[in-house]
Amino acid sequence: MLPVIEVTPKVDGRAPHAARWIPAAFLVLRSILFNAAFYLTLAIYSIIALPTLLMPRHALFIFVRSWARTNLRLLKITCGISVEWRGLEKIPGDEVCATLEAGTSVPPASK
Repeated sequence: MLPVIEVTPKVDGRAPHAARWIPAAFLVLRSILFNAAFYLTLAIYSIIALPTLLMPRHALFIFVRSWARTNLRLLKITCGISVEWRGLEKIPGDEVCATLEAGTSVPPASK
């Protein structure tokens, strides 16, 4: 008898009333599939990203953002995991704040 893991998936952003039971072997198979796809995309993106090291920093950030979105899509497709971003409206867009090792913060410099 295979062990069974209880998983509560989100449907349309809300968790359903009843939990879904997934055999542990299927969960392990999906995890292995995600890991294989993750490392394959990591290798491909690493090779393609080499020229961006000579470009302006903004080009590298665009490339890294593309890699991150690819990984989020892989999670959604292989494992059924979706990401929900909360609190983005609380992040200041035009101010910069540096956090020091001691845990104190420095106010942004005036322009």
